[in-house]
Amino acid sequence: RPVYKEVIIDSLNFCIKNKSFVVYAYCIMPSHIHLIAGSTKAPLNEVIRDFKKFTSKALIKTIKDTTESRQEWLLNKFSFAAK
Repeated sequence: RPVYKEVIIDSLNFCIKNKSFVVYAYCIMPSHIHLIAGSTKAPLNEVIRDFKKFTSKALIKTIKDTTESRQEWLLNKFSFAAK
């Protein structure tokens, strides 16, 4: 859905501006994202960790705040993946 795509794009832009993240290419798929990226200062694994943490929290908030026919299913998926 477009609203979820925007959350991901906003997260990428935040990391680019604030976390020394360099994104060369990306592809947002229905269930995951592909990135070709690097980092100019911080270790890449730390930048990816922060990106995933921020993005997952933002997506959960968006799911809770919008009318979503699959809301319960999506929140259960996030809960299961966090275990």
